[in-house]
Amino acid sequence: MDLLFELSTWHGLAKLRLHTESTVRALESSTTRLGIVLRKFQSTTCAEFVTRDLPSEEAARGRRKAAKAKLKTTTEKSRLKGKGKQKAPESDSKLRVFGLSNYKTHALPDYPKTIRELGTTDGYSTQNVSFLFKKDLSQALIGIQGELEHRRCKRFYPRVHKGLFASGIAREVCRERILQFTVKNHGLIAERPSRKKQKTLSRKSLSIPFSESERLPPANPDQHYQMSNDTRHPVDISRMLGDCHGDPGCNVRIITFLTTICCSLTVFVQNFIPNLKDYALCKILGLEHDANEIEFTEAQRASITFIKNRIYQHKVLRVNYTTYDMRPHPYWYARIIGIYHTFVHHENSPDPILIDFLFIRWYGLDLDRSSRFGWKVRRLPKVGFVPDSPDAGSPAFGFLDPARVIRGIHLIPCFSEGSTDELLEPSLARLPHEGDLDWRCYYVNM
Repeated sequence: MDLLFELSTWHGLAKLRLHTESTVRALESSTTRLGIVLRKFQSTTCAEFVTRDLPSEEAARGRRKAAKAKLKTTTEKSRLKGKGKQKAPESDSKLRVFGLSNYKTHALPDYPKTIRELGTTDGYSTQNVSFLFKKDLSQALIGIQGELEHRRCKRFYPRVHKGLFASGIAREVCRERILQFTVKNHGLIAERPSRKKQKTLSRKSLSIPFSESERLPPANPDQHYQMSNDTRHPVDISRMLGDCHGDPGCNVRIITFLTTICCSLTVFVQNFIPNLKDYALCKILGLEHDANEIEFTEAQRASITFIKNRIYQHKVLRVNYTTYDMRPHPYWYARIIGIYHTFVHHENSPDPILIDFLFIRWYGLDLDRSSRFGWKVRRLPKVGFVPDSPDAGSPAFGFLDPARVIRGIHLIPCFSEGSTDELLEPSLARLPHEGDLDWRCYYVNM
């Protein structure tokens, strides 16, 4: 856990987009501590474990050896073919040892010096190839070769003559550069045509599959967030509620005026639609909508209607991270289940009103005394999903304005705490690979 904390601290300091001399010195101190912890991890923790390849890795290496054996001379190929199907050669599992003798580890102390000389790390990259183009194309281009340049050469290699691959790859690079200039100067959008007919989404899906594409044009950097206005994925609200009948993810929260004699379908519909209308009314009236704390009367909710009774799904939410204002901020954490927009009619507006919203599942901070975090104890903050229970004190699900999103974060499951199915009943709000289980806690990476 000390190593995890030091790694997160170093990474958080190294990727800062605004540095002062004090933060650079803090990065130097963090690098020193990280080196000490890494050496302790190698000598103490790694010495207690014997790490070998997984069976799948061992099988893959055996298949690669068998494939290489088939690429020998024609005589050997015919001899192997006569013996029938060859088995992968058997060998002992390969021993894997954690080592610090690599360039990336030894380059860590160079980051503070590089930041002092070249600026913050968000201004340059050592991975991709970048070019400094001049307005006058007759001038020479200044190229900076990155770590991933070899991948581009390998991508061009199958297209060229194998005996003259160097000149062939050079022609392919020149051809690609001309196409890039043409697209940029004429404002064209290069898109690969799809050979398959557009598939319709399952009505029970709360998010767009990863295979679906959703292109966002360049946006003004002063715009806090960007969503597509595409309507290719409409969702009928009534049909969605019917398909998700009994799913606790669509309850959003419990309404206090409901009684226990209401049937489950009535509770389900009355929870989702009124809360979505409450959110829309807050947006229209310019009110803050924090954690579903505002409730409107039935007459106020009746003043708005959803056009065609539809909401529209999206795949991408682009957020421009806020700049540093040197002030502390309280944070709430949530998982985005779905990205949507809808059009509503309001009695005070003759025109349809666009409403963007996120369907989310809330995390709560672990306040257990044993879960202390901070610099003294060298532990990361821990959060966990809010239980879907009236005793939780706060809703497990809700709607959120995309303008309230600050940034994306990385959560690390607390594997030692294990997983549970007690926080939520089976629900489409979970990811497909999670089944019906949730991790009890997550560490908030910096």
